[in-house]
Amino acid sequence: ALDQGGTGRPEGLGDRVAVASARDTTETLSRTQKLMAEELQRSDATLRSLNTQSRSMQDTLQEHRAIVGSLNASRRALARLKRRDFTDRILLAAGLFFYCLVVLYIVKRRLGFAGWRLFSLFGAPPAPDLHADTAHAADDACQVPEGLDRVGACISE
Repeated sequence: ALDQGGTGRPEGLGDRVAVASARDTTETLSRTQKLMAEELQRSDATLRSLNTQSRSMQDTLQEHRAIVGSLNASRRALARLKRRDFTDRILLAAGLFFYCLVVLYIVKRRLGFAGWRLFSLFGAPPAPDLHADTAHAADDACQVPEGLDRVGACISE
């Protein structure tokens, strides 16, 4: 029952050691394979999660771009509205000023305030009455009772 190879060990002992060593190696390889399979499953789950998150990020990026576009369009529209508001205010103030000038001009013409030189830009200043002396003389010569036409009454005399 000695080893025939000349190692000096019994033949059955070497086989048992070899079988035990092979069994240990097989178990170690089996555990390593199991650990690698678990790691592969975790890596696969991580990859799926990254793909899902990547799609989510792309969708968010597209939505962000759409919102930025809307904000830029809104900003341009707001600037345009501000310019229109400013021009509307200017036009309204100019119209109100012109309206007030027209009203004052009408009041001046109706009430006959000849001393108002402010409105001389709307027309020539009132001309001096050159026939004032003759008009007063005619008024003195022609006494017309109230209610009668002065022109007709003075001509008939």
